[in-house]
Amino acid sequence: MRYYYRITVIHKGLNRQRVLKGNSKTELEYRAQLLLADWEETWKKRCEVAAKRKAIADRRAAIEAGIEDAEERTTEAQQALANCRSILTSSLRHQPPVTFEQFKRADKFPEPEPVFKQRLSPPPPNAAAEEFSPKLSLLDKIIPPLRRKKEAAAQARFASAQTEYSAKVAAIKAENIRTHESYLRQHAVWISSKKAFEQQRAAHNAALDAKEIAYRHGDPRVVAEHCDLVLTRSEYPDFFPKEFSVDYRQDMRMLIVDYTLPDFASIPRLSEVRFQKTKKTFTEKNITETDAQRLYAELLVQSCLRSIHELCSADRAGVLDSVAFNGWVRGVSPATGRLESACLASLHIQKSAFLALNLAQVAPRICFDELGGVFSTKPHQLSSIRPIVTSEDFDAEAEAAQRQPPSYAEQLASLVDKSDASGVAFLKAADLRTLVGLAPETRASAQSSRELVELLNADGYCVEPDAAALGISYKARDEVAVFKVPGRIATHPSAAYLGSSALLQLMHLVASADGTIDPAEEKLIRDQLAPALAADPADSVRLNALSALLRHNPAQAGAGINKITRRLDTERREKVMRALVLLAAADGLITDGEKKAIARAAAALELPESVAEKIIPWTLADDFVETTIAAADAPSTGETIPAQPTSKISSHASYFALDADRIAAITRETSEVVKILADVLSEETNSPPPPAASTPTSNVTRQTPENNQSQSTNPMRFSFDGLPQQYHAMASTLCKRRTWTASDFANLARDNHLLPNGVIEAVNAWADEALGDFLLVENEDGSITINSHLLVSTPKE
Repeated sequence: MRYYYRITVIHKGLNRQRVLKGNSKTELEYRAQLLLADWEETWKKRCEVAAKRKAIADRRAAIEAGIEDAEERTTEAQQALANCRSILTSSLRHQPPVTFEQFKRADKFPEPEPVFKQRLSPPPPNAAAEEFSPKLSLLDKIIPPLRRKKEAAAQARFASAQTEYSAKVAAIKAENIRTHESYLRQHAVWISSKKAFEQQRAAHNAALDAKEIAYRHGDPRVVAEHCDLVLTRSEYPDFFPKEFSVDYRQDMRMLIVDYTLPDFASIPRLSEVRFQKTKKTFTEKNITETDAQRLYAELLVQSCLRSIHELCSADRAGVLDSVAFNGWVRGVSPATGRLESACLASLHIQKSAFLALNLAQVAPRICFDELGGVFSTKPHQLSSIRPIVTSEDFDAEAEAAQRQPPSYAEQLASLVDKSDASGVAFLKAADLRTLVGLAPETRASAQSSRELVELLNADGYCVEPDAAALGISYKARDEVAVFKVPGRIATHPSAAYLGSSALLQLMHLVASADGTIDPAEEKLIRDQLAPALAADPADSVRLNALSALLRHNPAQAGAGINKITRRLDTERREKVMRALVLLAAADGLITDGEKKAIARAAAALELPESVAEKIIPWTLADDFVETTIAAADAPSTGETIPAQPTSKISSHASYFALDADRIAAITRETSEVVKILADVLSEETNSPPPPAASTPTSNVTRQTPENNQSQSTNPMRFSFDGLPQQYHAMASTLCKRRTWTASDFANLARDNHLLPNGVIEAVNAWADEALGDFLLVENEDGSITINSHLLVSTPKE
């Protein structure tokens, strides 16, 4: 049968579809509406059933989630209570010890080294290639003009290809040159950055090594710092304040710990959480108040035992003999309602006795009582006790001792402690002698200066400059540096240090030409001297102290130099001079001030000015392939270093960008000069003492009254047999007057191209040996008195 109308009915929810057919459109639409209404009713019922099922499932899920949440919270609460009860035993599990080694840096320089990538040239054109060969037809081969024309065209193509190739090769070479120059700059910056990184890492590790040495020798600060670190790394529950102070008493080898423990209100009390299905709420259950008080007392006792155990176990160097632990609590007192601090637990125990305990098996409170611990009767009420041992007890004793005049060692320790971060105290030699109880000197002598140094060494203090090692004498107005080497007993410096310190004085003499020592200049000096001192860290501490003294009093830089130069031949003096010129030229500029300082150094080294003037260009031309030309930092004018005819001129701002060749040149010269000076000073120190004053080896004898009478009637000249020749003229002039002011004496020394301190030291060293007394006497106001009566005078011819 044929139908004229058709309708497709679709219900997406039920996922149903039906096609209705009929001859009447109105009837067909009515049937479709009835079908859709029936489907919609079915869909509504299905949705209601699904909603009911979902509601039931949601209720069940909520109940299950509530029960699960309650179980998790109960587990957490039980774990928190268990942690409180096992504070002691949890620390007995093996933990890695706290060592200085674990804090050392082993990281590598993070930046990759620059790589030079050179662009390769393409292969040249091949004349035999197909594109450059003429393609001849049969007609071309028969007719010569046609053949020659095609051959000429092929040759032209080859010539054009060769020209294009040459241009391309030239462009590639130019690009490679630019790339290589850029690579050299980047590589220089990379090397400089890597060296700075490695120096910083080495300094960090060296500081840790020094700290470990100090710890093993019982330095109070380092021991307290180490114990502080041990307690800091100990893991406690979150409600622990983890606040404490540590005090190490080196004389008693006792550690006193004041530890802040949690107050009673902060400990966990929750023991169980339940979920009520009908009300859909959580119910929490706490431990009883009695159990809470018992738990709190147990927590305090175990914390005390645990801290002592951790400190004793970490003492691998054996610097602790006993530990005193005071447990303090800060909380609201139930009696007053105010915030108060109270000591609730105190224990003082010998380390050996404590380590003999088996803490895994002890009852904490019984163990605490048997060890003699004192515990609060009502810790939950902040019922305080008196600590067994406190730092204040010792401070009170020290305060009482201060009522008595402190010993010189205590005064000296106070001066060192109150000094700057370098730990160096600067004292005049006369004040230092008074401080240690020695009688004032009428004149300085090497023997009395040596006695002063030995006395200070016996109490652990070092002195720079070291009169015992150098064989020098301290004048009343001379300043010295007094300090301690952490973790080391006071010993005399090594030979390598003596050479380094002598060169350091000369370097400071040149570097301070502009009136101050720039930090970068000082760093350069230290870097050059560091390799010679690598064998003994104590030498580095000494050199730091000497550097601090030279910064504090730059005038000391020239002191004692003449004593060294007398043992140097001309060749070795010139080597010393070369090292100083290299330092002055490190920044690419020799200023007028530096030239004057070089001249003063040359005078101290007893080199003629002509030799010094030749050393400057000879040193630079010999060691510096490239010469840096830069503006001087100081406003004074200077002379730039001339460039060699064949060298390229670079443009660096300062010695922060020194190239590797220049650093190597300075280091090479410095190492050689340090060895030279070390050998000289070792010879000086080990040489036999001078003859007694009663048997002078010189032709000079004491003046007699008869000589004085003859001198009054005849012109006289003085004899200086045995005194180095360069001092004769100035010594003769000095003896023409009884006294000289400080300024007149300095001017006379400058006119004779000598250093004032060098003149005093050289002349008095000669006079002490030859005449039995000093010829030049320094007064408190800086003036010079001449003991000319010591000299023999002979009539002038």
